[in-house]
Amino acid sequence: MVGATHPYLSAEEPRLTVGNLPGLIETADEYRRALDGGWQATMDKIWLTKYNAVRLLDGIYATQGLWSRKPIQKIEDFKGLRIRVHNVETADLMTQLGAKPTAVSAAEMLPSLERGVLDGIFTSVDVAYGLNFAAVATHGSSWGFSNIAGFAVLMNANAWKKLDPKLQAAIRKEMSAIEHEQFANHAAESAKLIAALRASKLDYYEVPKAERAKLLDPKYVKPVYDAWFARTKKLGIDATPVIENIEKTLGKKLPY
Repeated sequence: MVGATHPYLSAEEPRLTVGNLPGLIETADEYRRALDGGWQATMDKIWLTKYNAVRLLDGIYATQGLWSRKPIQKIEDFKGLRIRVHNVETADLMTQLGAKPTAVSAAEMLPSLERGVLDGIFTSVDVAYGLNFAAVATHGSSWGFSNIAGFAVLMNANAWKKLDPKLQAAIRKEMSAIEHEQFANHAAESAKLIAALRASKLDYYEVPKAERAKLLDPKYVKPVYDAWFARTKKLGIDATPVIENIEKTLGKKLPY
């Protein structure tokens, strides 16, 4: 069994990382609805055919934050900054904002921020709390893009087939319960972690909606989507049905 983090697979299987596209899936509720509307079934086929894996659970990390040693509170603040990102889509958006997306392993995030190799780090509040980001970072901010990062608990398909059908059913039932409980508690758990980080003297800034909305200007987001569709085409993937289905499920349109 393995825990697979969707953003880390964005270069090779973009259909798993639709949640990283700006302005489409923005909340845990929308992510859940997108899963139930057909996206989960699509990903199940991908896991099985491409990775020989059976999905047992879909999950989401706590809300994403931007962690830094100086305030990053306006869209202009991104220009020239070296930002650690965990997926291709956010890297493309950072480029459009004039920042420099920088690939750094999880183990090197905090040392790189402390040494000034990085100016900011995108990761979830649970990772920030668990790794004690407050020991180095002095500021956090909620920008709302790539806000919901997904993961899956997978089992090798050959190993799964060897299990007794009754055991398979019991596992499915328990995993489904855990999955839905996690989504239901996402907002409350994220809020607890943010409060704990603030208690550690870290200044966590809720970016106003008006400022966050500037990120969805077509001049920033259209190149991100164009690159995403170009990448799927290069990989021989027709991703249009996935996007269209999520748009229909959520009652939304692409932000350009």
